[in-house]
Amino acid sequence: MFLYVLVLTYALNEDTPYSEWEESIIWLPNYQACADAMDVMYDVVYAHYPNSIGRCIETDVPRGGVLRPKIRPNNL
Repeated sequence: MFLYVLVLTYALNEDTPYSEWEESIIWLPNYQACADAMDVMYDVVYAHYPNSIGRCIETDVPRGGVLRPKIRPNNL
């Protein structure tokens, strides 16, 4: 149960080397939300920047905040 990021990477010009492509990141709560967002957003990006890539990446950031260990009982 970790957050996902939608990563949209695109070249402003056709001759831009990949190392200089621009990147936009949007945090989303799960893979389905990321895939749904990419279905809508990637078409718009591609229409303006045909040299583009969209992908959903699972992160190591837990959903709902930071995981914390349970408090140890006093009798231990």
